[in-house]
Amino acid sequence: MKPIVFTLHARQRLTRRGVSQDEARRTIRTPDRVQRARSGRLKATKKIASSSVHVIYGEGDAAIVVVTGYRDK
Repeated sequence: MKPIVFTLHARQRLTRRGVSQDEARRTIRTPDRVQRARSGRLKATKKIASSSVHVIYGEGDAAIVVVTGYRDK
């Protein structure tokens, strides 16, 4: 299984938007749904507690790189 790494932008946005890195990892590892996003990236969605977490990421040869994420309100 590839490691999941977070860009600085992703860490900042996740913190600002109230999504933990653990929630982002769980969303990627066990998503409820995965869709194609822009620029060849993927969008994983998972229902956690009373909201959905969305994580945008790219899949490289060596790692999964998280670009951003957010939570539905």
